[in-house]
Amino acid sequence: MSQQVIYTIDARDYILFDVFKKMGATDASIYDHIFSSFNEMVSLLKTKGIIYDDLKNALVPTADKREICLFFDASKTKAQSVYGVEIMDLVIPLLKEIDTCSVLHGDYIFWNRDNENRISALEKAIKYSNFSDIRQTRVLCVYINNLSESAFESIKMRLSDYPVYIGFVDATRASNVKWYLSFMLPGLVKHKNFVIMSHEEDRDNGENVNMTIYPFGRHGHIPISLQEGISAPFLSYKIERPVFPGYEIDEEMAFVALSGHKDSFLDYSVEISLEKLGYLKDKKSVNLQNAGIDNFDKDQLCELLKQNLRNNYIFNFKIAPDGAMCFGTIVEIPREEKESYRLTVAMKIDQSLKRAIVTSLY
Repeated sequence: MSQQVIYTIDARDYILFDVFKKMGATDASIYDHIFSSFNEMVSLLKTKGIIYDDLKNALVPTADKREICLFFDASKTKAQSVYGVEIMDLVIPLLKEIDTCSVLHGDYIFWNRDNENRISALEKAIKYSNFSDIRQTRVLCVYINNLSESAFESIKMRLSDYPVYIGFVDATRASNVKWYLSFMLPGLVKHKNFVIMSHEEDRDNGENVNMTIYPFGRHGHIPISLQEGISAPFLSYKIERPVFPGYEIDEEMAFVALSGHKDSFLDYSVEISLEKLGYLKDKKSVNLQNAGIDNFDKDQLCELLKQNLRNNYIFNFKIAPDGAMCFGTIVEIPREEKESYRLTVAMKIDQSLKRAIVTSLY
């Protein structure tokens, strides 16, 4: 791996990784493909005035930032055949409050075998501004990450006067609705006055096009686009969810990007040295206290992290100067009579001994 951090890799929605696997491609060839595509993407972004590192907060979850999903009733738009345009015309101006974020969008889908579960989960979670019977209409979702507290409050309130706006779900923490949304919504990156997205494989990378029907240009946003094969795996925000059975490909490809070999945390132990634990209790005591784990000993902390390791995905892949293969993840710690507490955990792996070793908590 190069010294450049890969903030995220998406094998959930970018199906070529699954195709490689089914065609019998070796881990080494997939690893080479990942890094050649990644390096090309970083270089092309730079030619378009975008520095990849500046996009970090749009691409990975942050423990101290909020996430929101806004819901809209398509039947209340004036031109229902292009309801997304009218709805995004309301949302896009709100993005000026956010320097860098991902915006995921699409219909809330509930016409499959999980129909009732998806509808009832949303009915219980949504905070209504204007009631709509979501069972009787088409619901458009707009999901935004990397929000400060003030931006979160402003966005949810500024839409309340529009009848098309149903309400919002606070998607900061784990929930059934958040997990359902993670299967539904494609997205793009908004950075300053740019919107960054994928375009077709047969379109030249020198072009920049708005591949959506949404009126970004009307609101002063400039489209930046790259071929899907080199952009989608690295510029897609993944809504947090556990590693569900049948969807292990994302975890496997994360390991390939990190170490060059497929693997699973199912077989891993979690370890922390007594020296590191002492350091964290001294220097990160506020975080541990807020999480309610400040009195945990070494074994208790490692067991807690082991239980949570596959409840989310890993990100921030890098090789440290000493050769250690490093990554981050977020764990949610349940608390009595409070919301769960989100901790970012930095770790490194010893793949030969199947160990994930804690290097920091914050």
